Amino acid sequence: MQVVSRDGTLLSKAGLITGGSSASSDARAQRWDDGAITKLKEKVGAARLDACLQELVARMFSERAREELEGQLRAHGRGGAAQERAAQLVSELPSLEARLQYARAESQSAAARASSLAAGAAQLDREAAGRQAAIDALVAAVEQRTEEVRRPAGA
Repeated sequence: MQVVSRDGTLLSKAGLITGGSSASSDARAQRWDDGAITKLKEKVGAARLDACLQELVARMFSERAREELEGQLRAHGRGGAAQERAAQLVSELPSLEARLQYARAESQSAAARASSLAAGAAQLDREAAGRQAAIDALVAAVEQRTEEVRRPAGA
């Protein structure tokens, strides 16, 4: 069995004591760690301050927006039915936003497919034009041979 103390000293069952720290090594380590700790605390403090400011701004805007919506609701309808309808519409808003996002993604996908199909159609048109020239040449050769066959042998 072995036990490790808080300062890192290892105490074994046989009575062997190893590791740990002395007062002089602690003092030397502390001297170097204070500067690093101070810098880290400054970085953490700045990061926390930034995070708090961002959260505060987000809350202010969301609270402002909520207050504006509530004010509009109060201005437009004093009756319970109007407020219930407004609450229903507000509750449907996230679902509608999600549907809008999916519709936009689907629209982009469809536009990409349409572009790809248009490029394929243009390629097919070019191939057809190239083949049409070959077809025209073959038709002319067949007509020429037909004329040759129909002409009398001596003429």
